[in-house]
Amino acid sequence: MTHDIRIELLADNSHLIGAIEKWFEDEWPGYYGPRGLGNARKELETCCNRIKLPIALVAVNDNGVYGTVALKSESASHTHLSPWLAALYVTPEMRRKGLGLRLVKAVEKLAIEMGSKTIYARSDTAADFFERMGWTGIDKTVFQGQELTIFKNDIMP
Repeated sequence: MTHDIRIELLADNSHLIGAIEKWFEDEWPGYYGPRGLGNARKELETCCNRIKLPIALVAVNDNGVYGTVALKSESASHTHLSPWLAALYVTPEMRRKGLGLRLVKAVEKLAIEMGSKTIYARSDTAADFFERMGWTGIDKTVFQGQELTIFKNDIMP
């Protein structure tokens, strides 16, 4: 089923922002929920770029949208590191089918095209996922009440 899924720019699929906004609110309610500091719609709209950061990608086919990921210039927890893989989300029915890996590889390719040699990510729940892909944990921190692992991946072509 994932073979017909394309990775495209959110900028070319802005009609999907409402659905992705709902995903973020459901997946990360502490940040994007009613009492959270984040505004999913605003952040997604900000990521509708083609040649400058932040840029979001979406996994789509003719039947719908199945995931998203973004490349951002900074993270609130580690502002001295850049760029960042962020907002990685795959719908529950598509998890463990390789779509997350495809989204990560697409962001890595985008980062290389933009001149980066290293990319960073942070996660409170997906440490095993990043480690399986060869990313290295470089820090552990507590940010906004969440225990996070900071990852680094050298992506030199």
